[in-house]
Amino acid sequence: MLRPFANAHIKALKQHDHLYIIPLILLAWAILLYRLDMIPPGFQHDETFNVYDVIDILHGRYRLFFPANFGREPLFFYSVALVYRLSGLHFVWGLRFTGVLWAIVVVPLFWVLSRRLGFSRERSGIATFLVITSFWFIFTSRVGLRAITLLPVSIAAFYFIVRGMVNKDAWSFPIAGAMSGISIYTYPAGRLLLVFFSVFVVAFIIITYANNKTGKFVSWIVGIVVAWVIAAPMAIFIAKNPEIANRRIDELSFPLRALSRGDVFPVLKSSVETFATILWRNEDALPYHYSLPDMHVLIVPLGILFIIGVVCALKSCQYVRLQIMLLGLMIGLVPNMLSEGGPIFLRGIMGLPFVFLLTLQGLTCMGWGWERACSRSWNRVFVAFLVIGGLLWHSVANIQGYFYRWANAPATYEIYRGDLRKAASYVDSYGGKEPIYIASSFWLDLDQQTFLLYKPSRPERVRWFNAGLGMPLPSSQGALYIFTLSSPLQESMRCVLTGFDWKEVHYLSAMNSPLLNIVHVPNRHTSCALTPLSIPLEFGDILRLLSFSFTTGRGEVVVLTHWKVENPWPRTFPPKISVRIRDREGNLLSQQDDLMAFAYQQWNTRDEWIQMTVLRNELYVNMEKNYQIGIVAYDTSGALPVHVGENYFGEEGNIALPVYR
Repeated sequence: MLRPFANAHIKALKQHDHLYIIPLILLAWAILLYRLDMIPPGFQHDETFNVYDVIDILHGRYRLFFPANFGREPLFFYSVALVYRLSGLHFVWGLRFTGVLWAIVVVPLFWVLSRRLGFSRERSGIATFLVITSFWFIFTSRVGLRAITLLPVSIAAFYFIVRGMVNKDAWSFPIAGAMSGISIYTYPAGRLLLVFFSVFVVAFIIITYANNKTGKFVSWIVGIVVAWVIAAPMAIFIAKNPEIANRRIDELSFPLRALSRGDVFPVLKSSVETFATILWRNEDALPYHYSLPDMHVLIVPLGILFIIGVVCALKSCQYVRLQIMLLGLMIGLVPNMLSEGGPIFLRGIMGLPFVFLLTLQGLTCMGWGWERACSRSWNRVFVAFLVIGGLLWHSVANIQGYFYRWANAPATYEIYRGDLRKAASYVDSYGGKEPIYIASSFWLDLDQQTFLLYKPSRPERVRWFNAGLGMPLPSSQGALYIFTLSSPLQESMRCVLTGFDWKEVHYLSAMNSPLLNIVHVPNRHTSCALTPLSIPLEFGDILRLLSFSFTTGRGEVVVLTHWKVENPWPRTFPPKISVRIRDREGNLLSQQDDLMAFAYQQWNTRDEWIQMTVLRNELYVNMEKNYQIGIVAYDTSGALPVHVGENYFGEEGNIALPVYR
């Protein structure tokens, strides 16, 4: 049998609650705005996608669902566009400031939710302080990702559910329904809130009738109708376009698919990892993307209180207030438990308030509540010491973990492209006139777009290459090379820059690795030991192959090929190179296909670069045998070689070069 809420002061907020709420909001502002333009140190690629979608909105291209980057819901992007339109802020500041605005709304909402769930002012203040100073809240609020929009929406939904059950007013359930409907526009986990609200309403009505009680359920039914009316456009889109709308879910839902086949182990593993992140260690997947390797949500004393709070809530779960907290925790964490390799700080965002509310419930169950423990003076001192000490431990550990350990980690600079931000600043300060080549990672196109978001004054002077696949040669007037933290110079390419002085740029003196490696080459130069071809091989009228080398060692075969551009690339698909090793009888022994190292969008006539292709060094490669290298240049449509016309893949572009070993 359901029991009512046990605490009288949840019926209405007290007159002086603002004396607690205002200082907490000011504390949140201070933490969330501190060095917001510099921490995180740059844009990660997910944020780059977000900014360019916002730019589309500002140019009048409106969407219900944004399909790029595995698909994303729209609410955050339209709110960012509004902030940009009203403020004219820089992209870095504007994107993250919008997240902070959503996060600030969380503070009063969390306060009123905790009060409605029966906690006193002091306890609500403690819980709100724990939330504000938690790594989870700080990180999710300051990074420019859409998950933060779900947090205030979900808290508001639970608040109005509780308020409606306590006050029996006609407006609470429709408002809760509206929040649940809006949640589908925030983040994939928001879909679960919509389903939960609908199931919760139906279950509550059935249970009430089963207990021979009557009630006025019109407002409940109106709440469901409001929820689905608001959610209808997105729900229809998802139903009609599942291959677009569910790409992110399909990518990450291996445990759920395994469960549908009767295999419960992946779900159990994800569930253990989820609660482990709360209590004693972080998930192994993507630690610096969204957390620190050793950063768990609750420090040890709070983790113990959380366990006690959960056990007490389960033991007394006939009380509706405890049911709400347990349901909120499970609904919040289920998206993380049903997916793999995921950051709880994003997918489990709805669980954040209930983790701290149940921690507070554990404190209450231990008998350390203010009313009970402070009856004697020595008890008051002891309890104050424990509470204040615990709050300071929690806040210092989390704030120091975010603003110092995470913010200054080389991995964070690499993932959040702080190296590209520094490169943009360096390019603007460089006075030379020669071309500037910047090394990129595998995500070359995204790196170029991210670089432009830092608004360099002369982006046209910068040219790009994939450092993992080779590098361009200097022009006749020389060149400046910038190698970023995420794209260091490959060992096989050092021959291009042999004999020149390097400059290391450290953003922080404590960093073990330089943020940028910079080298200036005054003239056309290469010291690479390449074998020139007596007659250069023509790939249509676009590319010419001038020389090559073939070396083995350390478990790999490295093929270097020297290319020259005769004409700009004419295709819409990027060019690729396929290198094949064959024996004397023509049998294919190994093959590797790569994109061209030098960004084809920037090819000019007479540009040159060295392509590096790494193949596995199989046992068949030895000094006594004779091999041939086959080279195919083609575009990524997979249809044609370089030659424009009637040829099919692998015909005219396939050139065999004799290599004697």
